[in-house]
Amino acid sequence: RIVGDFSRLFGSDYLVVSRLKVESMDIGFLSKGSAATLDVLLVDARTAKIAWGGIGQHKKGGIFGKGGTPPEKTAEELVKLAFEKF
Repeated sequence: RIVGDFSRLFGSDYLVVSRLKVESMDIGFLSKGSAATLDVLLVDARTAKIAWGGIGQHKKGGIFGKGGTPPEKTAEELVKLAFEKF
């Protein structure tokens, strides 16, 4: 019912539902790391069933203060991987 209500509200045949999970680790100068996951679902508004789903995962780590990834690069990689098989 909720999917139908949203689709009528937005006038759409499909709804895109996403979830972003980000974890980071920073142990002073010794170690840095980050992990991010982006889940994307395309839901058919008529049937309320998942028509397509994708996931992107990006992990990066380093030691002695090196090995970080800029947020823009992480976001770009997550979206590319999530929609890779669309």
